[in-house]
Amino acid sequence: MWRILCSVCVTCLWIQWNQATCEQEEVTIAGSIQEFWDSGIRQLRAVAKREFRRSETKIHGARLLLSLRHLDRTPREPSPQMTSPVQPPDSQEEPALLTRLRIYQKPCTH
Repeated sequence: MWRILCSVCVTCLWIQWNQATCEQEEVTIAGSIQEFWDSGIRQLRAVAKREFRRSETKIHGARLLLSLRHLDRTPREPSPQMTSPVQPPDSQEEPALLTRLRIYQKPCTH
């Protein structure tokens, strides 16, 4: 999962850089986060479906698909801490990605 998401992150950053420099588009933090999230889920879902179709990796694909169902859901309750999409070095706030991962870690490990 991490290798796929790292690849998606680099690709999204490159696309956003091109949009900002070549096409003079405004790139926002919220837009960047949403684009990364959508691209990451789409790529992970494609890998999971491919793995599920192959007989030797069917169980791995099924687990990944089930994990993606939990990951793709919107949290039902807000995080107990304040969240920030990007954590400044001197901030005590927890980044939103860590909060989201912590919320979904429990359903995926039980």
